[in-house]
Amino acid sequence: MTRLLLLGLLLAGRLTGSRLPQEITDRIDADLMVSCLARQAVAVIAKTPVNPDVDPARYLFYLKSKDSRRDQLLFAGRLMATLAAGEWNPSALPDILAPLYYLFRPLHMAGRHGEPILRNLARW
Repeated sequence: MTRLLLLGLLLAGRLTGSRLPQEITDRIDADLMVSCLARQAVAVIAKTPVNPDVDPARYLFYLKSKDSRRDQLLFAGRLMATLAAGEWNPSALPDILAPLYYLFRPLHMAGRHGEPILRNLARW
């Protein structure tokens, strides 16, 4: 969570024109990923809001914002297990088979976003 906090402070400072305390600035400077993520966030903010299920670059942004590999894996696991709003269709399966939606989520995500995410990871 440290990286996300530093990112938020950096963005808040930039967007409001505020000066951050030197200790915070030193912590931000020590983590090169924070400045990189800040540039990406500003670029995303400048664009029209996008549905994250349509834009896999958002997933990669959130993944990079995690401090450790463990946090990144937990994020990826939660992402794979959480159904998006468009995937909820209670009439498609009987109630007893509804848990199968969670089994199909990783397959759906891989089919929809696998190639762009792998391309971005290769550059990372």
